[in-house]
Amino acid sequence: MGRVGVTGRTVVVLGAGFTRAFLPRAPLLTDDYGAADLARRLQGYPHARRILLQELARNGDGRLNIERLLTRLEGGMPYDPDCDATAEVGLLAAELMQALVRRIEGAKSGTLHREELLSFAQRCLRDGITCVTFNYDDILDRALYDAARDPSATEESRWHPDTGYGFVCPSSATCVHAGAVRTTPTPLLLLKLHGSLNWRLKLGAQPSSAMDALVHHEDWSGDPPRPGGAGQEHVERHLAPGRFIVPPLLAKTAVAERPVLGRLWTLAYQALGQAERVIFLGYSLPPADIAAASLFREACGDLRPARLQVVNLASSEELRREVRAAYRQVFPDLPDAQFVFQDARDWARAWRGHAAGGLA
Repeated sequence: MGRVGVTGRTVVVLGAGFTRAFLPRAPLLTDDYGAADLARRLQGYPHARRILLQELARNGDGRLNIERLLTRLEGGMPYDPDCDATAEVGLLAAELMQALVRRIEGAKSGTLHREELLSFAQRCLRDGITCVTFNYDDILDRALYDAARDPSATEESRWHPDTGYGFVCPSSATCVHAGAVRTTPTPLLLLKLHGSLNWRLKLGAQPSSAMDALVHHEDWSGDPPRPGGAGQEHVERHLAPGRFIVPPLLAKTAVAERPVLGRLWTLAYQALGQAERVIFLGYSLPPADIAAASLFREACGDLRPARLQVVNLASSEELRREVRAAYRQVFPDLPDAQFVFQDARDWARAWRGHAAGGLA
């Protein structure tokens, strides 16, 4: 097994494999999103159906690479208007986003290795480790929040969604009643570069609105409901439909339309540029995510290879070759020794064990 001891300023980059390790039913980049059923429902929409079937054919097993497909649909192609396909492309994108949300939310009803995830969160909080993530789910968010609720923890050592994402993000409850917003800086930042399922826009706000149009909305944070106070259903009426998430390509137009994402990418660039060690945990560096490759190349390309580590399950030698090739497009000199082909949860357990033994 590769080295797991961490010294100096560390940044951990998290991908879908990280979530899958702790939430086994969580979807991966290429997975079953009910595409066969969707194709049947798209019988009257030939352009959208053809795009979907072509993506399905690339895998041949009923699965689809949802981020690759959403990347194609984001903003459309130049010829879509001339083919009268713009509306259909938008419909397919909306259906796929709903399928993604259903898969992630549905996974939460299954097994969650909560205690091990909590231990990972506690280690990150203790060492002030910045987490850069491309995941949409909020299981790590909740673990950080729960870990910070230790009665012995000081206010400065607690993570809270109001400030823990790199910008002030009030609770959705503030849409219906006056409430305090935490402003104390958190010991670490959870930088969600593609947005989050628990981020919502206030009703009537556009993606290009000011940052204060965004709120966090979940059932695991905040104080218990007050007698006679507004419930979740009432709060929901004040929120725009849909979640604040974007596909991976993240072209300039997508950033311009969502100023908060530009802020988060800047914070990630700064954190990676200052890092003494960067660990990629369960992140496959997908080819579609051109922006992510540029971020890593420009922000931490000068780090010595020994200060970079890639942890990826990659269960076959073919998959391992693909992972090495993807990372060497960004870090050409990264040697085999810096690749650890292991489940993220197993790696995290060993990481915590080294910390307990004083080797971190």
